[in-house]
Amino acid sequence: MTRKSAAVLGSCIAITALLTLTGPLVAEYDLKRTISLAQGQAVLAEKMSKELVLVALEVDTERNLKNLESSRALFERTLKGLRDGDAGLGLPRSTSRDFIDNLGKAGELWLVYDAAIRTSFASGRITADQVGTVADLTAPITAAMDSAVAVLESETSEGRLVSLLDATIELAGRQRLLTQKMSREFLLIAYGHEVDKNRRQLKESIAQFDRTLDGLISGNTELRLVPAPSAEIKAQMRKVARIWDTFLPIVTTASKGGEIDRETIARMASANEPLLEAVSAARLSYNSL
Repeated sequence: MTRKSAAVLGSCIAITALLTLTGPLVAEYDLKRTISLAQGQAVLAEKMSKELVLVALEVDTERNLKNLESSRALFERTLKGLRDGDAGLGLPRSTSRDFIDNLGKAGELWLVYDAAIRTSFASGRITADQVGTVADLTAPITAAMDSAVAVLESETSEGRLVSLLDATIELAGRQRLLTQKMSREFLLIAYGHEVDKNRRQLKESIAQFDRTLDGLISGNTELRLVPAPSAEIKAQMRKVARIWDTFLPIVTTASKGGEIDRETIARMASANEPLLEAVSAARLSYNSL
């Protein structure tokens, strides 16, 4: 194994630990784990988009190319594993036709998305066409994975009522995706791609994250969120809130048409990773209940 291959594999394992519901890689066939990894695919789609646009903007190019390559490798492996099984990821071979059909839809989109990504690895550069392709396909891939997850969730909830805690855990997981979605929208504005559309979507993403975060701490009956059910979870949510307080003014300025210079982009990128890590840790805390 080359040094580069080892580095990519190490990054893949690190991202898997961050995006999955349980922590370590185990050969344990668990439907909840399958759901978590399927949900993580949507997060990875947004994360890859973020990393690609950072490269296009020539921000920490070498590091973001490595991150993009690691994210891409994990997405491809997980997509295959969700269908065919992968003992290393703790995934069984799927027997659900509806689930496989939705994975197939995501896979068709992935072929085009992936082609746009892979051409950057040799050149180290991203073109406007590549940015446009990835920007156009991110939401459809996310939607296809959401549909696949819905199939699995219907199997877990069949014959029982979904509790408020279940709903809370689902929205806590959705916060992971929003951290990456806001970053992608911010960066597309900075890049000059469909600026009005991305400003509008960024405003919506900010409002959704902010309202959900408040509900995860204090409860929100309209969102069917219970207050943080333990001192550990409340403390972790407070940590998320502190990072959010740094991240929020940056993305809000962009959503309102403020100037985005290279320093602002660097500040956003610097705050984004800790925000994702803190949100992911909060979701893991729910799994310990």
